[in-house]
Amino acid sequence: MNIKSFISVIPHIKENTLVICDIDDTFLRYEKGFRYFYDKVKNKPKIDAIKQTGKMYREYKEKNYPKLTDYSGFMLMMHILKDKGELVFLTARKSDEETDTRKEFSYLGINYDYFKVFYTGDRITKGSFIKKNFKIKGKNVIFIDDYIGNIESVSKIPSIKCFKFI
Repeated sequence: MNIKSFISVIPHIKENTLVICDIDDTFLRYEKGFRYFYDKVKNKPKIDAIKQTGKMYREYKEKNYPKLTDYSGFMLMMHILKDKGELVFLTARKSDEETDTRKEFSYLGINYDYFKVFYTGDRITKGSFIKKNFKIKGKNVIFIDDYIGNIESVSKIPSIKCFKFI
């Protein structure tokens, strides 16, 4: 299901809910995202384009600040979740980006240490990561991401309700 606000997730929160949320372009975003820079170099061989895009995007992020995609929706979802479950973050970022991630959360006024943050390093699909690292049996699990590839990998786990943040 496509959503534009975390408010759309709230009716699906019940007792014992685990919300697994992506970071980039779901929880926070920059004015210019990864795709903006990729489009500038996409005519190069894919591996070169991705490396160059990553470099340009990192340099851009060093000089710019993120925004929450949906401040009021996120805060309301957190308020509802505090008595019914937990929110964790699952990102394709590499674990060595934790310092930068902490800075982004701090800039946004969000306490990084309040949450568990998991990094796949883009080495494993989010669906496979969840299967290997999360105990979801008996829980109401909600997954929120902006990338269709992640939605597809997680939707193979039938007990998880997936939302595509647009």
